[in-house]
Amino acid sequence: MATWFTGRSEEMYLPALQAGQLWVADADGHIIGFVGAQAGEVTLLFVAPEAAGRSIGSRLFEFGLLRASEGSQGPLTVVATRNSVSFYRRFGFNEVEELSFVRGEPPLHYPVVKMVRDPVAPALSLQADATQSRAGSGR
Repeated sequence: MATWFTGRSEEMYLPALQAGQLWVADADGHIIGFVGAQAGEVTLLFVAPEAAGRSIGSRLFEFGLLRASEGSQGPLTVVATRNSVSFYRRFGFNEVEELSFVRGEPPLHYPVVKMVRDPVAPALSLQADATQSRAGSGR
């Protein structure tokens, strides 16, 4: 994980945050995860190791899917590390292309997979939560 973030700083994510393309999950004022999205694509997903196993990644990803769906009529895309393919399959994504990212110094090549999901997918639990929240708020 440290190699993945080599040469990156919090400041490099500021433009996406300000543009409304990056959202964070926090606990007690500490960022424990984030998701990035733009029309048609969830661009990144990260959950801190100490927050793993608490469904934070799933909830962030569901939120990212909602945002990626806005303004997009086509399929949704994500680029997944090999060890996360099964996670994305649970959301209806299928592998379409083998790729690689290069990170670190000396450069290390990480195999990744481009995955795609048809825009007509099963309802997500976050959508149901949002509907229930709106119904309960009197809006």
